[in-house]
Amino acid sequence: MWPLFRPFPPTQELALSVREIVAAGSLIQRELVDAAKFSSLARERDFNGVDRERLEQWDERGFLCPLAFARGGWTNWRRADPYPLEGIEFREENGFRPWSDYEYERDGLVEITALYSEWQLLYLPIAREAEITRVPSEVLLEGGERLVAWADNYRWFVESNFEAGGALDKRWLATVKTLLRLQARYWPFVHGRSAIVYTGDHEQVDALDLELQASTAGQVLDALGLTEDDVRAAYEWFAHRAESFDPAASLYELLRLEPRRQVEREQGSRRAALDLYDAADVFRRFYRDLTGELLPDVDQLMRGEEVPRGLGREPAQLVEALRRKRLYPHRLHIVAEGETEVRVVKRLFEAFAARPWQGAGIEITDLGGDKLEGSRAMLEGFGVYANSIALLLDNENDVERVTRRLKEAGSIGDLHATLCDPSLEEENFSADELVEIAKQLAADKGQQLELTGPELTAAVDSRNQGRKVRKGMASILQEVARSPKRGGFNFTKPELGDAMAEAILEEVRAATGGHDEVGQRRPIVKWVIAYPLRAYRQ
Repeated sequence: MWPLFRPFPPTQELALSVREIVAAGSLIQRELVDAAKFSSLARERDFNGVDRERLEQWDERGFLCPLAFARGGWTNWRRADPYPLEGIEFREENGFRPWSDYEYERDGLVEITALYSEWQLLYLPIAREAEITRVPSEVLLEGGERLVAWADNYRWFVESNFEAGGALDKRWLATVKTLLRLQARYWPFVHGRSAIVYTGDHEQVDALDLELQASTAGQVLDALGLTEDDVRAAYEWFAHRAESFDPAASLYELLRLEPRRQVEREQGSRRAALDLYDAADVFRRFYRDLTGELLPDVDQLMRGEEVPRGLGREPAQLVEALRRKRLYPHRLHIVAEGETEVRVVKRLFEAFAARPWQGAGIEITDLGGDKLEGSRAMLEGFGVYANSIALLLDNENDVERVTRRLKEAGSIGDLHATLCDPSLEEENFSADELVEIAKQLAADKGQQLELTGPELTAAVDSRNQGRKVRKGMASILQEVARSPKRGGFNFTKPELGDAMAEAILEEVRAATGGHDEVGQRRPIVKWVIAYPLRAYRQ
């Protein structure tokens, strides 16, 4: 029921005529199209049946009228000279006449060239709606007296709807003419390409340069007979209408960054919404040139944000847009001590989140024995694209000093450092528990491990005696288990990590207090909940 609900943008009547706008060369950037092309553009927007017959009906009824008729066809003018107006009859001057009056013969065929602006697609949905009445299915199926009664009751609405459609083209003409005049200045920025014209000396000149040299934004405003408030009102009207028409309006901040050619291949409502966004963009740019003030972007108008989004479309804006919509794929990057930490974190996360690690927006990198100081450049690189960086490291080898310096430097925006004391394995499991885990690994492979917790503790103390760089209990457990007198059993750090994670998960399943209860004994449980799980759920 569009015509009954503010279908007309708030643009004042213009002193400029279509003839003057054409003669001034404002069409160079975006030429008029004939009826066949206009019908094709309508189909792209899911408006079928907008054929020559319907277009002539609309012209007669005042729904949507051609801007002009050309005898001998329409030639795209690519010269800096004034547009040739011979053979062009302007609808604004002549009113409606049967299209047969504009017939001409070319190559033995009788033709009619009715010319439209693509800006007229802005109110094509309203023109279509003005001639449609929707009857409830049950009324239509029952028919008879009920259908007659329904028609009588709603006759007032049908008539008012049709009457509003009859005023449509007249009410929109001022806006279309304004856009036709402004497109010479702003369409190249909106569309991404500018037209090249030839001078009398056959030199190539950018038509945009000619336009900017010929007049200022203020002079164009005066020629149109508008005020700055008119321009602002037109921008806001088109912005709100575009949002209401666009089925993907909630993703505007993301979709505005799509390549222009890709957006123009859209069909249906999204393509029609682009027409409205384009009109809004033209008025927004015009207002900025007039006042120096950049109005809020389409999606910012209702939010009242302090800083309006810039007019350009930069690749870097994609990251911010994804973050605002909580679609950014790099929420958190974890840097862990080694392979054991990686396996424990991944297994616990997948169990707690009930989803695979892959695609959760979280990445993890193990230092693999590298010194943290030497990895500073790598960490700062992660900080460029990830929302947050979380370090999960052993509290040894000067790690505390290095992490403190990283935080003080401020080169990583959101840095969280967790130091396991003295290592993840020893902070979460006793020597007895680690030995039992290793024995179960051996049993799963049909082997036997002859080792006790106290023996492992003694081996750790002995092998670290006099060492500047402490060796972790998990590494020493591997070495001791390989000894022939202990059973000659080999296992990898990832295998140990998986087994540790499974042991923790068994406790969680059995605990009445769930994660919280187990987290008191196993700090890694609290860490997984605090960092990767929280980052995923945000």
